[in-house]
Amino acid sequence: MWLKRPKALGKGIASVNWVERSASGRSSARVLPMLFKWGSGGEERLPEKSISPGGPLFSRTSDTEDIMRRFWLTALAIALLATTVAPAKADYPLERFWRNFWRTAKANNKWPSPYTMADREATRAPFQMMIDKGWQTQSTMNAHYFQEDGHLTEAGQEKVLAILTHVPAEKRMIRVERAADPELTQARLAAVQQAATSIMRNGEVPPVTLTDERAWGWPALEVDTARRKFIETMPDPRLPKKQGFIDGT
Repeated sequence: MWLKRPKALGKGIASVNWVERSASGRSSARVLPMLFKWGSGGEERLPEKSISPGGPLFSRTSDTEDIMRRFWLTALAIALLATTVAPAKADYPLERFWRNFWRTAKANNKWPSPYTMADREATRAPFQMMIDKGWQTQSTMNAHYFQEDGHLTEAGQEKVLAILTHVPAEKRMIRVERAADPELTQARLAAVQQAATSIMRNGEVPPVTLTDERAWGWPALEVDTARRKFIETMPDPRLPKKQGFIDGT
């Protein structure tokens, strides 16, 4: 297709013969009005504005820019529509990108707050474990609390009383050291159960279980002997008498 020479219709107005040639070689023409400027000296100059068939006026130099601008505006509108109108359960790429972006930004701004709690829990965990082990040791009836026939000694009876009155309720469990003889083990269990029942007459008796843990530490006889020797050799609790000119002699 091509443009023929414009024909003047009036001041600043001209008609353009728009000729279209089909694939078979036949031509068809249309007359379109357009703005037209005349050069000085009566000479004609190509128009600055043209008309596309069936469309508004546009600049031939900005044709590609106009198409690209419309393309990007349409693409942006579709993207915004997809993120706002999309159902909440759908996971669209753009929505997932912005969600990950803002989550990462908030985590970076709050650092190290989200991570200190896990470190604190990991630091406190060994202390809680040591506390639990300590209450288990304090609630254990070892072999030295029993006589040879399985009955409790005087220290054993005091130990049962201390467990039932001083140990917290959630930690209250009497643990009896297992003996090599099964009959002796049953005798120890019966003695502890009888002592706990006599003490907790109106309360619930805590469970009595067996344990294989052995007592650790020094024998009481050695501890008592060392303590007595320390007291016997203790120096006189008085300051030595001052010597020399300081005391005025």
